Amino acid sequence: MKRGRKPYSQQTAREVREEYLTSKKSIAAVSRMFGIAESTVNKMIERTGAYERKEKETICFDFDGVIHSYTSGWQGMSCIPDPPVKGTKEAIAYLRMDYIVKVYSTRCRSSSGMRAIKEYLAEHFIVVDEVCRYKPPAIIYVDDRGIQFNGKWNETIQAIRSFRHWLDKPEDNLVQAKGN
Repeated sequence: MKRGRKPYSQQTAREVREEYLTSKKSIAAVSRMFGIAESTVNKMIERTGAYERKEKETICFDFDGVIHSYTSGWQGMSCIPDPPVKGTKEAIAYLRMDYIVKVYSTRCRSSSGMRAIKEYLAEHFIVVDEVCRYKPPAIIYVDDRGIQFNGKWNETIQAIRSFRHWLDKPEDNLVQAKGN
């Protein structure tokens, strides 16, 4: 071993790789953070073949009936009178650790509707990555009026015919939506 060269444990190498891959930090920033030469950080990352950062995948949430409880029904493009569904802020904050969270709504077809959603989210301290005018590409869509297609049309048709909105189901859902 060369004099003055500090040996690094497997644990340190894993921590360095994980920090680089999951954060937006540069190799230089990771190097400073761990007090390790940039060339050593490069070698630690190279060993795993993990130069590509893991990009967060996108999940999308409908607004009305998912984030906004929508217990009063439609009141207009920019009128959003009801509180968020209980637990929304915490769930989205948790999901944002691993995903890009986007919100979409038909309200966003007008600038006043989009502005109203952004103001509502800010007022309720709900942080998302983007509010979209159109439904963006994503790996999962969370929507209160959706049916998961399972490849079987007869089951899908039955699900459409028997669909009930979650607010139209047992009373405990209504209490949860109102935050009581």
